[in-house]
Amino acid sequence: MHLYNKIKKIIEKEMEYGPIPTHKDCSISELGIDAAHLIQLLQRIEKMFEIKFDSDFTTKESTLMSISNKTRQLIFKRTQKANITHLPLSKNK
Repeated sequence: MHLYNKIKKIIEKEMEYGPIPTHKDCSISELGIDAAHLIQLLQRIEKMFEIKFDSDFTTKESTLMSISNKTRQLIFKRTQKANITHLPLSKNK
């Protein structure tokens, strides 16, 4: 399942908002999600994907797609960091 659809599912099934419009640029405010529920959404995403959003990311003008894109960036950053920490040490010859 694509990341966008996973986040959409959290909003529709777990948070009981929706249905979500078919256009992917709908804003959080268009969905009727208030600031407290936006924080809950971001916390659920953080827990699901083992990431951490910056504190300044919580804006009601965010769109579902922008949250999906930011989540993708943070997952990539986390996996890159994990790959770096697990690189074997080179042996001096």
